[in-house]
Amino acid sequence: MANSLRMILPHATCDKPGSPHAPAKEADIPIARYWDRIAGERTDRFRIPVWRAYCDELQRSWLRQATAPRTFRRTLKTDLFEEAQGDGLATFLGESSEQLLGIDISPRVVAQALHRHPGIAAEVADVRRLPHASGSLDRIVSISTLDHFRHPSELQEALTELVRVLAPGGHLFLTLDNPWNPIVAMRGLLPAFAFGRSALLPYHVGPTLAAVDLQGALEARGLVIQQTHHQMHLPRILGLHLCRVLDPSWSVSRRWLRCLLAFERLGRWPTAPFTGHFVAIHARRPA
Repeated sequence: MANSLRMILPHATCDKPGSPHAPAKEADIPIARYWDRIAGERTDRFRIPVWRAYCDELQRSWLRQATAPRTFRRTLKTDLFEEAQGDGLATFLGESSEQLLGIDISPRVVAQALHRHPGIAAEVADVRRLPHASGSLDRIVSISTLDHFRHPSELQEALTELVRVLAPGGHLFLTLDNPWNPIVAMRGLLPAFAFGRSALLPYHVGPTLAAVDLQGALEARGLVIQQTHHQMHLPRILGLHLCRVLDPSWSVSRRWLRCLLAFERLGRWPTAPFTGHFVAIHARRPA
């Protein structure tokens, strides 16, 4: 697998927008610089061992239940921020993939992820213009990537692009912030300048979709929904800041991890659409 940072974003050339290696828009360059700055500023505030372990295990258990023990030919992980900060899903996805690909719009994030996980074939690219041929990926894992745009149309554009590169019979795993969660709903009312000014709002968060709307958007693009649920029922703000003071030693953190994951039992309750921080959907493209 490649271990060199490949730049797709600023200067790639192609005469057909949306096709592999399509040129980035000029507006994308400031966006890349923004996430470069976020990745370079006080990164220790994101490296919270118990919290990172909790988030990673939450996603691994979902993916494991959905498709294990299958091995995929080519897996794409969009957004490498978790892999830049720690293990993320790199090891898990790599073990179940013949080739693990990754993209992020930030060159700094890609470089940090490659430093930790040289086995990822990582590229600097925009999820709205993926550098992959149509129908070339049989698994795509997109964890909270598409809820950072400025406009709802950009989220829809990214969904179209993910479906474009998904192979017949391929699986898409996607999460977005849940707008029915009261905290997420309140955050959505804040002006853009409020983000990036505190530990509670460290970076920009944009429009999202409720479960029913996300499901409808994917079905309209020809996918078949396998599962839709809500996840991360632990109050996110409380859990995040609690984890900052927890003992990160392995034996102690494993006990804390079990306690944090126990909140997922709330996903069986009728209140799940309101307590879950994320909408999680597993969809498949018909063979």
